[in-house]
Amino acid sequence: MTAPSVFQLAKPPKKKISRAMEIDPDLLKIEHNTPIPKGRPAPGKYDELFASLKAGSCVACEPAERGNVESAIMRWMRRNKITGMKTVKRLHCDDGKARIWIVKVDHAAD
Repeated sequence: MTAPSVFQLAKPPKKKISRAMEIDPDLLKIEHNTPIPKGRPAPGKYDELFASLKAGSCVACEPAERGNVESAIMRWMRRNKITGMKTVKRLHCDDGKARIWIVKVDHAAD
């Protein structure tokens, strides 16, 4: 019978337990009857740009940014209760940019 190797006897490494940041209880205070804020307290960082969009307008961006920009447009539309519009996207246009158009729902298939 052969002796077990060193690797078989070694214990698996223990997981490190990270401690939460120590919080000073003297800095905490309890408040009663504070209303819960509704929605976003400030406008989104793209709201000013998206406010100028009209049906048929588009936003040009880098292809890697297309998904994030489209999501931001859709969140902006939902937040501002814009109905009857949707987005149409193209990943690679002739100039190498991606584009997201905002169009009326009945013209989306064009």
